[in-house]
Amino acid sequence: GQPFARGGGAGSVFPSMDETFEGAFFATCNRPRSWFRLRAKKDKAGGGAHSVDALFQSYHAVLEQEKSLSPEGPLARLSRAPEGALSPRQAAQTKVQKYTLGADEQCALAVLPGASAIAAHLVRVLPYVHSDDEYLLCFCGCLTNLPELADRTGARVRAGHGADAGDLTTSAVLAMYNDAVRGSEENSLELLLSELHGRFAFFLYDRARKQSFAARDPSGEQQLYFCVGADDAGGICFTNMLDRLPEEQRGLRWRELPPGHYIHGSKHQVQQFALTPQELEGRRRDDSLDMSLASGDDHDVDGTDGEAGFAQHAAGVHRMIAAALSLSRKGSGE
Repeated sequence: GQPFARGGGAGSVFPSMDETFEGAFFATCNRPRSWFRLRAKKDKAGGGAHSVDALFQSYHAVLEQEKSLSPEGPLARLSRAPEGALSPRQAAQTKVQKYTLGADEQCALAVLPGASAIAAHLVRVLPYVHSDDEYLLCFCGCLTNLPELADRTGARVRAGHGADAGDLTTSAVLAMYNDAVRGSEENSLELLLSELHGRFAFFLYDRARKQSFAARDPSGEQQLYFCVGADDAGGICFTNMLDRLPEEQRGLRWRELPPGHYIHGSKHQVQQFALTPQELEGRRRDDSLDMSLASGDDHDVDGTDGEAGFAQHAAGVHRMIAAALSLSRKGSGE
């Protein structure tokens, strides 16, 4: 977030607490050696930099429409923010942005900014974007342990004076990614993701390794979709909002990246790094059941009194089920 003088209201350039406009992005990653040979085919199929150009125009139209229909909405107010009220990143990213990486446009990204108030004196502009000669990172959401990560990774020093939460987030994630891919430790990407606490979904492209890396936290609060082979050349596309895509891109074979999963590498393999809250609750119940059954079956472990032990085991299970049904009925008012 970025501090500002006062909160929302009819006379403020900043959004009030109940106002939000969701940001969106569309990214496409191509196989460089196939780019020139298949460029015309990509443009027709909905992949490649041409589609990002189209998305840039589409996002721009959405942004202008939002400002026109909601002159007191969050983005319209932020566009009128006085000089110095926003961080340099926020000032640049309150506009629709387009990024490309690599001489042969290995990766291209279009971003529609979103904005929301997170406190009486803080505003957040999402997605957070970092772009340089080596990496392209688009991050949606927020990290609850950002101060700790920023200190540990040196993000505060690298981001420099005037950095906001977006600068610190992207700097920390990139530093952790570099440590993970350069190290020899097995499951290093899973370890990286386990250290990110909060609600997030992000996409990263690594030019040197010619590969993408995208992840979604276990809560599933932030959306993330991917489409492999949109250009018939093994490329991959990412977006966080399907309904903000033009019809051409919306018709691609999109798949939702499940919560607690990531996708990485040229083979685009989807892997799980954490359990969702529902899966954790299911595991807790299973563990609780196992412990209850084990504590009631000690006398049968050595094989003595087998029939009696089985009967007690079955009775114990039935008692647990009956108790659960009774609690369920009470909770529903029956």
